[in-house]
Amino acid sequence: MPKKILILSLSFILISSTIALANLKTISTIGYSQIEKTPDSGMIKAEIVGLGAGKANLEHKLRQRLNNLKDELTKKKEVNKDKITKSEIESNNIEANDYKATIILTIEFNEQEKDLATVSSNLIEIIDQAHPQRRATYNQNYEFDYEIIQAYYTFEQVEKYQQQLFETALEVSQQKAESLAKINNFSSIEMIKIKEQEKTKDLMNYQEKIELNQPQKPTAQSFSERLRVDYQFN
Repeated sequence: MPKKILILSLSFILISSTIALANLKTISTIGYSQIEKTPDSGMIKAEIVGLGAGKANLEHKLRQRLNNLKDELTKKKEVNKDKITKSEIESNNIEANDYKATIILTIEFNEQEKDLATVSSNLIEIIDQAHPQRRATYNQNYEFDYEIIQAYYTFEQVEKYQQQLFETALEVSQQKAESLAKINNFSSIEMIKIKEQEKTKDLMNYQEKIELNQPQKPTAQSFSERLRVDYQFN
């Protein structure tokens, strides 16, 4: 191909591309969604601490206490056994042959035949009644203490609710963009970027503290999602 013809061809392609790019327009629309949900599950964390002589003996007795407590918690069918988990035992030497051993028990529960307030109240009472101070102690060489260190309501279906918020906000944004495309007689529309603008609350990490003295019913909460979406029109 002669050099002049090649240059002319390249020039035509460049001009055509420039015209095409000039015809493309980018706009942004905002999509907003909101849902109201009531926490449907809960979690209680109890710390069990043991003090006594000999690390191995202390840890053995601590495990016995833990197993007894787990039996008490599941006996009344307030919670399933697979929803009770424990941490590793952490033992520290205090002095000479005296040790302190600690283990964290985590109890997850949800609504079944009873509401969350009733279930949490029953679980808290079981832990309280199992405390060594409320029972006769025949072995004074070891001391044990139970304490609820955290109790809260939360959401079990977090991903489902987050997806619902996102999809609704995106749908609202798309409807706005399609309306603009129709008004301006654009032939095509393409989504090119999605940016999260704000959330009123963090659904993933939401926690409503349970009052240990008198567990309350969980309260309904509003969650929202705001998206900024960029579109390219032609």
